[in-house]
Amino acid sequence: MKRNFRKPLILMTPKSLLRHKLAVSSLEEFNKTSGFKFVIPEIDELAPPEAVKRVVLCSGKVYYDLLTERRERGIKDVAIVRLEQFYPFPAKNLKAAIENYANAEVIWCQEEPENNGAWTFVDRRIEAVLTCLKGAAKTAALCRPRGGCESCNGPCEKPILLNKQRW
Repeated sequence: MKRNFRKPLILMTPKSLLRHKLAVSSLEEFNKTSGFKFVIPEIDELAPPEAVKRVVLCSGKVYYDLLTERRERGIKDVAIVRLEQFYPFPAKNLKAAIENYANAEVIWCQEEPENNGAWTFVDRRIEAVLTCLKGAAKTAALCRPRGGCESCNGPCEKPILLNKQRW
């Protein structure tokens, strides 16, 4: 297909996701009606939406860590929603993904420390969506610091996931 304009493809992902068993798409997902999803809602069967007590918003590799941990623990009252595009911010898509969870607390989770990741960009935008939904925004950042060396990153990530008070 010839287009009269160019769009750059910018893909920022760690190499570990290239062969991750959960980060794949089936051939059926690539059809004429499919397209880029700005927000990916919860994919697992959970408790009824009114029984969900927490919605975790995240983006990138941390999603697969959270999903794996939730499945291992058998947690059914925490929904995980992926934000795949930050700008322009997909407020309508995010609202549609979380509006069924009326009783849930909404938090943001990222790998980076609070001042390094996407939180400083998305916090006000998420609050605006929550204010539109609930009248008052209740968000919190859940950031996990990473070590400075590769040998430290592996062992340091797991305890932080296991010891989170947010679950």
